[in-house]
Amino acid sequence: MKKPLNIAIIGCSAIADKTVLPTIIENPLFNLVMVGSRSVEKGKQFAAKYKCDFGSYDDVLNSSRVDAVYVSVPTGLHYEWGMRVLQAKKHLLLEKPFTSTLEQSQSLINIAAQFNLIAMEGLAYVYHPYFEKLKELINKKIIGDIRLFESSFGFPSLPLTDIRNQNEIGGGAILDNLIYPLSASLEIFGKKYTNKSYYFQNNEELQIDERGFLRLDWANYSANLTYGFGFSYKNRIEIWGSEGTIIVDRAYTKPANMTAEIVIKTDKGTEIVEIRAVNQFHLMLDGFYHKISGEDRSFKNEKDDILMRMEIISEMYKASQNLNHE
Repeated sequence: MKKPLNIAIIGCSAIADKTVLPTIIENPLFNLVMVGSRSVEKGKQFAAKYKCDFGSYDDVLNSSRVDAVYVSVPTGLHYEWGMRVLQAKKHLLLEKPFTSTLEQSQSLINIAAQFNLIAMEGLAYVYHPYFEKLKELINKKIIGDIRLFESSFGFPSLPLTDIRNQNEIGGGAILDNLIYPLSASLEIFGKKYTNKSYYFQNNEELQIDERGFLRLDWANYSANLTYGFGFSYKNRIEIWGSEGTIIVDRAYTKPANMTAEIVIKTDKGTEIVEIRAVNQFHLMLDGFYHKISGEDRSFKNEKDDILMRMEIISEMYKASQNLNHE
């Protein structure tokens, strides 16, 4: 029986309440000891619901009981609170995207290395077994040579009060949902792309980017990535090869009770590969634990992956901010 790790959260967000906190409670590798909130009322509500202590963000950082912290604050605050968690000598699970800029991400990774800590991005879908199966099918050339990777992640416009509509705390679609199709394309095709181009459309009233398009080119294939707010809901991967296509719907946000389906279409017909329903957040937390315990020593590669994603995201985000302030 492995010793549970004491974990706390900073930020009583909707995503924490919906996915991560219920999973922590159910995961025997973790013991939720505290929720940190700026609001006493919300902190009390979360503490009662999840049967743990509550306090301020600083209370979490100063607690000797806490070994690791899950940070779920607006993206524009990721760097500040991620840095403070690491400086408090606690392991860090940081909501995606890791930070707002490449420089901030490199700084957090350096601080984590200095104190021999894990700083991990909370990108759950990469832990779902369907994603490993998808890469396996591609490597087996089940649809021949890959020519094009297309992926979309978008959803309807958000309420004006939503934090993703607030520029001053890192609002906008680049920081919110580009991470999904971008990470998938880089994971499948590798980091050494030869060319990139992008377009984004800003909301001048809200001073945020609302939607956009990114294209990456490698020597023999390309990726077209579409993302943003103001679309009907779409969450999909389609890979087009010389001999067929592979399609995955709900590619990035599969509910724990949903059987994953990888649809393969070739001249021979249509085949559906089914992957059993799993909780990808549970598997992500397992991954966090195994990195902290030293059972998983792949973290150097993961750090490189974070920096490659952030190099692109950072460039696009800075470009969108420059347009907003012209």
